[in-house]
Amino acid sequence: MTATSRRTVFLHVAMTCTAGLSPAIAQETGEELYHAACAACHGGDGSGNSISQLGFLDVEVPDFTDCDFAAREPDPDWYAVIHAGGPVRGFDRMMPSFGDALGREGGTGDLEIGLKRNLGYNLDTGNIFSVGTEVIVPTGDDELGFGGGTVKFEPYVSWGKMLPSDSFLQVQALLELPAESDFDDEVALRAALGRTWTTGGPFGRAWTPMLEVLGSRDLESGADIEWDLVPQFQVTLNTRQHVTANFGLRIPTENEPGRDTQFVFYLLWDWFDGGVLEGW
Repeated sequence: MTATSRRTVFLHVAMTCTAGLSPAIAQETGEELYHAACAACHGGDGSGNSISQLGFLDVEVPDFTDCDFAAREPDPDWYAVIHAGGPVRGFDRMMPSFGDALGREGGTGDLEIGLKRNLGYNLDTGNIFSVGTEVIVPTGDDELGFGGGTVKFEPYVSWGKMLPSDSFLQVQALLELPAESDFDDEVALRAALGRTWTTGGPFGRAWTPMLEVLGSRDLESGADIEWDLVPQFQVTLNTRQHVTANFGLRIPTENEPGRDTQFVFYLLWDWFDGGVLEGW
C-alpha cells in the first residue's frame, strides 16, 4: 500500500546535555598539559627539578620516574592532590590546588524545536520520506562549549528504511544556517543504523540501540569534512511512547584540537501525540 503526501505534522522538542573537557584545555593533549602546568616543578621528564632550581628551601619534589614511589599511589590520590593540592593527602602545601582548571565541565546544551512533515511512505517496501526544519535556540553556555552562541536554522530531508528483525536505516541531509553572519554555514549528512525491541510484550517499552555516523563541513572552498561516531541508546519513557530519552557518546574520528569526546543526552517529545505530562 502506497500513501500519498500526508497532512500529518509533528513537533518535537529536544534538550541536549553534553560533558567534556573545559574549553581552556580541550585543545591540549595530556603531554601538553603536563609541560604547561607541571613541568616547571616536576621537570620535563618527571624526575623533578632540583631545590636550587625551584627555590623551595628544603622541599624535595618527588621523582615520578621512580616506580617504587609512583606505583604505590592509587589513581584517586593523584587526582585528589592535583585537584585540591598537597595537604589533601598529607603532602606539602607547595603543591598547589588546580581546582577545576584541569577538570571536566558539564552543562545543558541548546534547545531544539523541530517541525517535520511526511511526504510519502510505502508499507510494502518499508520506505518513508520526509522534510522538516529545526530551530536551535542558544540556551546553552557557549563559553563552556555547550552552546552554539546564536540562533540556527536547520532545514533537512530524511529517508528511512525498515530492515529485517525490527532494524532500520535512517539518512538525513541538512543545512545549518546561523542567524548571525559571524558564524559559518554548514552542510551535514547523518546516517543511523539501529534495532528496536520491546519489553513487557510487543506493545511495551521500546528500546533502541543504534550507531550514528555524522559528517559535516563549512560551506566554504577547501573546508575539511569532520566525522564523528555516535553510539547511542534510546528508550521510550511513557506508555504513549511520545516522550523518549536518548544518551550516547559523540566520538571524533580524528584527534583534532577542540574536538573532544562528549557525552550526549536528550529528551524528545513528539508534541502531536499529546502533552508532555500525558500518557504516563
